[in-house]
Amino acid sequence: DEPLDELPPITLEPPVLDFGIIPPSVTKEGVVKLINTGTKELEVLTVQPSCKCTTLDDISGKKIPVGGFIELRAQMKAESSPGGKRAEVKVLIDGYTQVLNVVLRNEVSLPIRVSPSYLNSVKGTEGKGTIVVESIDQKPFRICAVGGKTPNLIGFDPAKDEPRNQYVLDWNFARDFPDGKAPRYLIIETDRADCPLVDLFVRHE
Repeated sequence: DEPLDELPPITLEPPVLDFGIIPPSVTKEGVVKLINTGTKELEVLTVQPSCKCTTLDDISGKKIPVGGFIELRAQMKAESSPGGKRAEVKVLIDGYTQVLNVVLRNEVSLPIRVSPSYLNSVKGTEGKGTIVVESIDQKPFRICAVGGKTPNLIGFDPAKDEPRNQYVLDWNFARDFPDGKAPRYLIIETDRADCPLVDLFVRHE
């Protein structure tokens, strides 16, 4: 029989293997069920990860009965720097030319997360705005300094207010860098022993 030029009748459960927010360089493992929703037994020819960050159990040659499933166990290693990461595992089924994509994703974050993770002061932008600085575990902390200076925190007075788990930081390129020169990274200092420094990328000329 000629291979069918379509996706195999397989449902993925869960549809995306989302490892959520994880610390840098940590490896997480998850399982995706490949459920046969067709009318014939299906055989896995090959499985191939798209990225070196992903390793998996080889399920090549395994058969999926009608109405049944097999499990694909995959490990994804987080990047060493903060940010989102997406990878795919390509699954080829006998008798079908189109590849089934199993999507894996994670977001790498330090115990203190900054969103967005950069300041954008490229020409043509306003050169000011706000960022949110928060603890992943929801524990209160203090922001001691930003770029070696007192932080401009909206709606928070460090002299009277109790520490919080989330702050809104106001930044203004012209005010914070009156000479027009900014560092490549702005360092946020906190009182957390497990995350005393958070670097914030600065986009500028």
